Amino acid sequence: AWSNIVSNKLSHRINRKEARELTIAQFIEKDEYALLPVYERFEAAWNELRSYILRFECLEFKEDEVPKMTKTLPITFCCLQKKDEGVYLYAYLEYLSEIQNAFLTETIEIASKGSDALLSLTIGGNMARISSINILEIQDKDVVQYALDEEILVKYSSHNLEYGRGNDIIYDFEAIERQLVPILVSGKSLLDIKHANEFEFHLELFHGCGTIMKDIRKKIPQQKLTAEKITSIKNSSALAHFYAQIL
Repeated sequence: AWSNIVSNKLSHRINRKEARELTIAQFIEKDEYALLPVYERFEAAWNELRSYILRFECLEFKEDEVPKMTKTLPITFCCLQKKDEGVYLYAYLEYLSEIQNAFLTETIEIASKGSDALLSLTIGGNMARISSINILEIQDKDVVQYALDEEILVKYSSHNLEYGRGNDIIYDFEAIERQLVPILVSGKSLLDIKHANEFEFHLELFHGCGTIMKDIRKKIPQQKLTAEKITSIKNSSALAHFYAQIL
């Protein structure tokens, strides 16, 4: 949620230099009542997982290279990119998606082998399909999340009735699994990070698409601007700023 908020408010509106000079605290000040609670959850999650973030794709991080998240950091650390400061956020999302995807994939493999506890994951004897969703579009219902409820262990357990083994506890793991499937698996999604849109800084739209202008020229007939048109653009207060930056 936090990275989406940053992207929606700043993508295409701020250049890289400006973003590096804008702290997270300064960004939050613009709407502290709405933004601060979301950021604080983001910060807590970031710092909790910090020691687990060791790599991104083929890039390995040095010990303590991933910075501790604080409001004094530039907002660029919250801008999803595969380079510079944004690579750390990408690494977090990659790490979390790998955990969820591995869990769901392994569960489906077990269910396909005929597990009675996972019978609810089948439709007419065939495995139910698990959907995939862009990691930037997920909602709470798509994410595997569970806080241990010890009551379920008490409910599906009993003491061993064999002589001398009364302190041993026997758990009905199949019944426990049956209770957890609707919570942990049903309705959950594989998280797709490959198609996550990176943050776009102002005037960097075409940096990652070297051929896009050539493709446009092929499809749209190009005409050279007349001297009169060029003068008109230069004299336009609305266009002069962009003209100067482009040329």
